[in-house]
Amino acid sequence: MMKTISSNPTTIHRRYFTNETHQDQHHHCSTTTLHYQLTAPYHLGITSTITRHYIFKSRSTRVEMRGLSVGFLILAFTLAFVEAGFEFGRCSFQPPVDPFDFNEYSGEWYEWGRYLTPSQIVAGCTKNILTPNGPLLDVEVEYIFLDRIRAKKGQLKYSDPDKTEAVLTFEFSANGFGDRQNEYTFPNYKVLDTDYTSYAIVYNCIDLYLFQFTDLYIYTRDRQPTEDVIANVYMELYKRNIETFGIARTDQGNCPN
Repeated sequence: MMKTISSNPTTIHRRYFTNETHQDQHHHCSTTTLHYQLTAPYHLGITSTITRHYIFKSRSTRVEMRGLSVGFLILAFTLAFVEAGFEFGRCSFQPPVDPFDFNEYSGEWYEWGRYLTPSQIVAGCTKNILTPNGPLLDVEVEYIFLDRIRAKKGQLKYSDPDKTEAVLTFEFSANGFGDRQNEYTFPNYKVLDTDYTSYAIVYNCIDLYLFQFTDLYIYTRDRQPTEDVIANVYMELYKRNIETFGIARTDQGNCPN
């Protein structure tokens, strides 16, 4: 059985899971091998591939399926931390866009990819709709989860209202920032680069003692951007020495308008 997260052969990343089950007649048990393969993004024409194998043994088909499901969950959460921004060391300084134009940044942005999270396995068609609202941007995030269209609302503001750099605070809240819109708020949404018309790179890094946890999002104005647009994004990440190995494509196929 194969589950393909990104099956387009022209995409930069390709991840898939396969499992093989073999029955042992002598010990009345079965062995299931789970294969995980990750093809890293190319840098200057270089590609690399890592393949991992996980073996589960069970006494019955019921136990086997239960063990395999748990294995998938453990694997998904492990990969989300190990390969998507959780690592040793301190956060490096990444200069944001300055000055940043809220009005130019408003509109529709499609999530092209991000550091791998378990939610990407079951959700897709993620789109952000940003609407100016005074010193704020109202944000509506639409996505498909379990074949149903879902939506969450929030707001985006300058972390420090007295500055013009793209160091922002994003918050999911029915009431938004309320009377805090002109106050300093902890930043968690930094726009590293954007041309406002085709792509935006959003970044956040948190120091956790000896570790750092990084979020990275790539947004595009088109649901299916051109290869040139994505090449510009990766070149910017490469210049900043930002890890791209854990970026997974967000499924934007067969999405409603």
